[in-house]
Amino acid sequence: MILYNLSLYYFTRSSYFAFSEGKVLKWYADTPEGVRFFDAPGFDPKYGMELKQATPELIANLEKTKRGMQSKRLAYDSINEIEFFDPITGENKVWYFIDRSGNYELFDSAGVHPVYGEVLIPITRQVISQIKTKLDEDARKKQEEALKIEQQRQEDAKRQEEQRLAQEHEAFLNRYLTTRSFTNNPESLEVSVLVIDEDNTISQDVTREIALSLKSERLNVTSSLFTSAFVSDGIFEKIFGGDADYVKKLELLKYCDQGIFGKKAVDFTENPELQNMTTAKISIEIHIVSSEAGTIEDNFRLTETGAGFSKATAEEMAMERILQVMSQKILETFHKEVTAREK
Repeated sequence: MILYNLSLYYFTRSSYFAFSEGKVLKWYADTPEGVRFFDAPGFDPKYGMELKQATPELIANLEKTKRGMQSKRLAYDSINEIEFFDPITGENKVWYFIDRSGNYELFDSAGVHPVYGEVLIPITRQVISQIKTKLDEDARKKQEEALKIEQQRQEDAKRQEEQRLAQEHEAFLNRYLTTRSFTNNPESLEVSVLVIDEDNTISQDVTREIALSLKSERLNVTSSLFTSAFVSDGIFEKIFGGDADYVKKLELLKYCDQGIFGKKAVDFTENPELQNMTTAKISIEIHIVSSEAGTIEDNFRLTETGAGFSKATAEEMAMERILQVMSQKILETFHKEVTAREK
């Protein structure tokens, strides 16, 4: 009997389950020293832990650990990439773990999670369906998030572009307008005047004289709305030629109802027979431009001569004659609009 029992113990000490029935032969406790096995249920005599029945998974995991084998996490973007079951036996080829965030981690064999120490669970078709649903939901959320990010990017880009355009427009206005304090009053008629010489520079004296000749209770006239760059950069020439775009870009309607733009040319002749008397022939072409429409409302050319013993005197006389005629023609052009505003 003693020899039989000793032989039985020797051959079953490494057996955890009965050969014929698969009955559990070992109980265990997971202690600080590792997993300790016992031949009967009860408590660990050293640590007082209640013993648990050994399971096939536990034994398989211990054997894999002993052999240095660990379950490998499967990286995947689609579950269609994974073979979950053996095509011949139908047995599991994948085990899973669900983390606290509800994410599924898949492994290539049974075992224990390398971080959380929990036993991996064999995959089932129901779990595969849940994983697919989770992946679809995650993909939808990622797509929505990507769409939000793209929309935000586009909004930021649009806002930055609007700011850039606003800054460029502000710089544009600052370059060509000397002041924006001269504003358009809906109850009166605001007019700006600008005349250039043959050398493509502002004729300050003539511009100012025309403005003074037009000023009245019915007209509010300015001769200092535009900068020299307005002429040198060719903006004057474009508006003088009827380009409505620049009238709108400069927002001239904010400052005046009409713009009087003129080109002045002067020729001098000397007569030695008349004690070197100088004759000045001044020609001014006027275009009256609507600030609202940007179109040329009226245009005309005036030519007058003046004589004097100097060019300045002769030019001044010719200019006086032109102003007398010009102011009358311009006021006739504005008469209807002035009358309408007064009513």
